[in-house]
Amino acid sequence: MLKLSLQNPSYIPFEQRHIGIAAEEEKTMLQSIGVKSVDALIKQTLPKRNLPQKPLHIGTALSEPEILAHLKQLGKKNQLICSLIGLGYYGTYTPAVIQRNIF
Repeated sequence: MLKLSLQNPSYIPFEQRHIGIAAEEEKTMLQSIGVKSVDALIKQTLPKRNLPQKPLHIGTALSEPEILAHLKQLGKKNQLICSLIGLGYYGTYTPAVIQRNIF
């Protein structure tokens, strides 16, 4: 069942809009490949060096509006600077074949 947000009645949280695999489908998949759980499948599939060695501490989950507001605040920290790519190449000779084909 979908829950609507109290602040915005038409807003449905991402996790409720995400169409993932149903529990029965997951169970059937795991049985057909002979694995007990998705975690066991991951441990069998990925090299040990690629698996996390300790739990990730990423904090509490944010709602979609909260993460968008957070990203907007991070974006405000960006600085617009002048690109210097291509400067300093003045006075070089461009062969005619390059000029004809590119310019």
